[in-house]
Amino acid sequence: MLTNSRTVRSSAGLKADILVVGLLLFFAHQSRVSAEVFRDADGAVYSTDIPAGESALVAYPNLGTERTIRSDRCGRVRINSSDTRPITDSTSFTVDGGAAIAVSALSTESPPSCGRSDADPTIYELSSPEPATNYISPGGSVYLTGLNPEQNYTIEYVGVPLTRKVRASCPFIRISSTTRYPLDTDIVINGTTHTIASLTEKDGPRCSKGTAFLPESWPTVSWP
Repeated sequence: MLTNSRTVRSSAGLKADILVVGLLLFFAHQSRVSAEVFRDADGAVYSTDIPAGESALVAYPNLGTERTIRSDRCGRVRINSSDTRPITDSTSFTVDGGAAIAVSALSTESPPSCGRSDADPTIYELSSPEPATNYISPGGSVYLTGLNPEQNYTIEYVGVPLTRKVRASCPFIRISSTTRYPLDTDIVINGTTHTIASLTEKDGPRCSKGTAFLPESWPTVSWP
């Protein structure tokens, strides 16, 4: 329990809420507690090394990354690189469970544009033939070609863990287990792998409308 509250009446008959904070500490504008990663009794994982207003990159090593991408009118799927789905030389893709396509084997080519045919405006065609079956553009996007136009395809990032950004409203983040993001054996926070079962278990802090509080079980410390 983080706070206790009671209601009293002033001499004018107005109600005022008095917040009894016990041993709780308001985080903002005070000196620092130790940065650490731990878990609470419910299995949620905390990191106290994330400044308020910033985001942590959280990866789930035992979960693969899949996404649905719709092909363009010329039968191409374009895959862009991002923080949560980076494309590197070690990345491979599969399309609807097919053979893996390794980025390291792709040549760098300039993709032709896709537009209406001069001969038949109801048909879309490329401005020039595809330079390769699959390739990577100078801007770093991967193009997978020879697919059906305007169709959804399941693209798997082979060997790339499911990754997301978690924003800190207060100077910590709390990562709970959900159906989409279940906490399994390990979790990676900003590039550092943590084995969940090995984390210290203790009460976690709470954040309410940007205000963070320490639980009573924590030692008397403070936070910037």
